[in-house]
Amino acid sequence: KLADALGADIYEIRPETPYTKADLNWMDKNSRSTIEMNDKTIRPAIADQNARIDEYNTIFLGFPIWWYVMRISSLHTLCR
Repeated sequence: KLADALGADIYEIRPETPYTKADLNWMDKNSRSTIEMNDKTIRPAIADQNARIDEYNTIFLGFPIWWYVMRISSLHTLCR
């Protein structure tokens, strides 16, 4: 909605290994999302390392909310 309102580009930051439905099952203590949320050192690799962010003056970052908080490694991954 924001991109539509501003006439902005959208760039999706995708994980190198896509998340499956089982990976996102937060009720499973052994699911990928639970493990990653509980281990602040995990930095999932991203699929595309060639985002041309230097071409933009302003970037809005949208992200999935896990347990009502931002997955902090999402920000760390972007900042690399």
